[in-house]
Amino acid sequence: MKNNLSLRAALCGGLVAMLASVVGCGGGESLHPVTGKVVYTDGTPVTVGTVTFNNSAKQVSASSPIGADGSFALKTGESKGAPEGEYKVVVTGDTETYGAKSTIASAYSDPSRTPLRQTVVAGNNEVEIKVERAK
Repeated sequence: MKNNLSLRAALCGGLVAMLASVVGCGGGESLHPVTGKVVYTDGTPVTVGTVTFNNSAKQVSASSPIGADGSFALKTGESKGAPEGEYKVVVTGDTETYGAKSTIASAYSDPSRTPLRQTVVAGNNEVEIKVERAK
C-alpha cells in the first residue's frame, strides 16, 4: 500500500511538471523586442492599420497597431516582443472611414499571398516594412 502511494505521488508530480512545461507556467520561449515603421515604397508612413507576424511552424503570431507616424511595437498576446524565428508579415491598411478602400495593396493583407518575410533574432529587432499603395 505504501509503495502504491509513492508511485501515485511520483506519477502526479511528473504529470504536473509536464503540464507546467506545456502550458508555460513562467517558462516558454523568450520574446524579443520588435519595433519599427511601416512605410509605402516612396518612404511616406502608413498612418493607420495593423502589422502581424505569423510563424506557422511555431503556431505563434505577434501583432501591433500602426501609429500615426507608421511606428509599431509587436506583442505576442499581452507580452511585448516575439519569439525568434522566420515570419510571414501581414499588413492591413485599415481606413478610418467605414467602408472606405484600403490604401495598401491587397496582397499584403492576405497571409497566403504576402511577399513580406522577416526574421526575429535574439535581442532588439528594429525593422522597416515597405508596402505598395493600392491601385
